[in-house]
Amino acid sequence: MTAKLNQERRFVLHLLGYWDDLRDGRDFPTAAEIDPEAIGAKWAACFLLRVTSPLEACTFAHLGAEARPSGLAGEAPAVRGVPAGTLLAHATGHLRTLLDKRAPVSLAGEVALADGPVLCRSLLLPLSANDRDIDHVLGAITYRPVAADAAPADGSGAGARSGPEGGVPA
Repeated sequence: MTAKLNQERRFVLHLLGYWDDLRDGRDFPTAAEIDPEAIGAKWAACFLLRVTSPLEACTFAHLGAEARPSGLAGEAPAVRGVPAGTLLAHATGHLRTLLDKRAPVSLAGEVALADGPVLCRSLLLPLSANDRDIDHVLGAITYRPVAADAAPADGSGAGARSGPEGGVPA
């Protein structure tokens, strides 16, 4: 099941391939099938969100250190507690699109943060225990500063990274 995860250089495509392998002919894999060890070190750039209504009340089952905005201490908040102007807020702001499409949502482009613009790739993947109702979302965030070298903004180049966006990314 991890074949696609190991063959693709871009992390968001790694994760999409992993999700697709887990589906195994179904519409959605389950949250219980997500294996942090199969994702490896990049699990720190991921989040796992429990879907509730209203969407602002969704809570994080996992919020990796590299996906966590700097300054967000303690337990992971509900979506309503994610600081505005962060990459995590940008990604979770597209939950409605994922639920409406009932398919993965990939986001890429320049995002303005307090420390300056970054090139970002985010991925939201629907999960379901009954293959009908989306009850969790697996997400990932990678980025690099716009002023960095010309490497891709998806974790495949020396200038790309995943991590909290509160400081200047290294």
